Amino acid sequence: MKPSHHIQAWRHTRGYCLKDLADEVGIPISQLEAIEQETQDPPLTLLHQIGSALGIPTSWLVIHPKVIQFLQNDKDEAASVSSHRESMTLDYVWRGFREQEELYLQLAALIHHGDPKLIRAAAINLQSLLKQARTAALPWQSRPSGHFEPPSD
Repeated sequence: MKPSHHIQAWRHTRGYCLKDLADEVGIPISQLEAIEQETQDPPLTLLHQIGSALGIPTSWLVIHPKVIQFLQNDKDEAASVSSHRESMTLDYVWRGFREQEELYLQLAALIHHGDPKLIRAAAINLQSLLKQARTAALPWQSRPSGHFEPPSD
């Protein structure tokens, strides 16, 4: 999904008309219209300018504003609901989301896009990164199975 796909939704969410946003970014209205209709592929620098004018990170342009609103609203409620959740996985995800919000939103956008090849590639890359990041919490976890080393006193 192109970043320009959700620019119109972001523009409406932020209360901009086409002319106001075009003026804010410094481009002709016709160019902004073409970007919103996906007949023109804007350069990354222009997407950054649009994101800045809308008051959002450039990476959020690939995500529908309703997704962001849902996550932000739910995040506020998460503190009160957290003690009632049965799933520790969700609590773990919420903590991570608060610390690395942009990464979570990018992953959510990728999953929301639904392309099986992209999702598979992301899963493989994440598994590879996780293997690199793992460190043994206990010394014997890093030893191969069957390996015995007597304790040293």
